Amino acid sequence: MGRKVELSLYLFVWNNPGTFLDLFGLDSVALYDGADQGSPGDPRPCFFCKTAKGRHFQLAAGIYQHPIDVSGVEDAIAKLDTLLNSGVTIDELYIFDHGAIKYQELGNEAISDSAGNVRASPNDKLAKLGARVSSTGVIHLQGCSVAKGTVGSQYLQDLADIAKRTITGYDEDNDISESPPFFRPRGKLITKQPTPVK
Repeated sequence: MGRKVELSLYLFVWNNPGTFLDLFGLDSVALYDGADQGSPGDPRPCFFCKTAKGRHFQLAAGIYQHPIDVSGVEDAIAKLDTLLNSGVTIDELYIFDHGAIKYQELGNEAISDSAGNVRASPNDKLAKLGARVSSTGVIHLQGCSVAKGTVGSQYLQDLADIAKRTITGYDEDNDISESPPFFRPRGKLITKQPTPVK
């Protein structure tokens, strides 16, 4: 007779088959801008939709264990602290908002004050977000094309060095919609780890 196998916790994630079965009880948190109306004021070329995407971000984030609607980075930090104080350990942090090459938004602000500057202050917004994620955890940037090309790849490396956490992002635009799977990544997933301190 075979042994009985018990799975105490599983996590099905539409857009990330690698986390289809979570045998270790890892806590996944997804931040999203539920009030998003697009980014018509952004000075860069039009990488962004001009229509509301908040509902789509909410659906995409809703498949994770702890989806959190935030208005910006400081709001995200406050809500993550509340979650941490409740006993949750953040192993995976997903950020659903607009992106472009070398840019990830959260609540209509960039996630880092000093992307491209690996000597960032600990007060940098991403450094503060990273401090809320477990030391072996991962921050997933779900914005479009954040890791595209050489500059996008370097951007992820800079962010990993700022946050002192592993960072992932896609090198092409992503689709997001109201029907499953809500988040459809395109292109290649790029992963960068913090540069070891010598």
